[in-house]
Amino acid sequence: MSTVRAIAVVISAPHDVNLVLSVRRPEDDDDLPGVWGLPATTVRKGEADWDAAQRLGETKLGSAVTLRNLLSDGTQNQPDNKLYMRLYSAVMDTPEPSLQSSAGEDGATYYADWRWAPMSSLVEGAERGSLCCALALRSHGARAR
Repeated sequence: MSTVRAIAVVISAPHDVNLVLSVRRPEDDDDLPGVWGLPATTVRKGEADWDAAQRLGETKLGSAVTLRNLLSDGTQNQPDNKLYMRLYSAVMDTPEPSLQSSAGEDGATYYADWRWAPMSSLVEGAERGSLCCALALRSHGARAR
């Protein structure tokens, strides 16, 4: 079984540190349709987490993203591979994202919507199998129901 590496980011709202950037996956998403979670991306072969974060910001959020601290990491068995994810705190260069739509067939998940939401809003995503949501809740001492 191959391992896929990914990163996810926790970005606090500039106006309220108790809120984080939450993004909704599209309804036609193969893995987690309509689920609210955190911005994330697969780390490409030979790519550093920092570079993946820059790509995530540019291609999905329309804003530069800078990683701060590693908050958590974990693995999840998926049908075709094992997912290894690292969760970072991060900042954006803009006060809010400008979601980008898919410009090509790169296999990336582009988001349908975004909002500033409390960390507790990630509980449903964790319960539906989102590793980034589960890692975020764990890193903040919260749990899925």
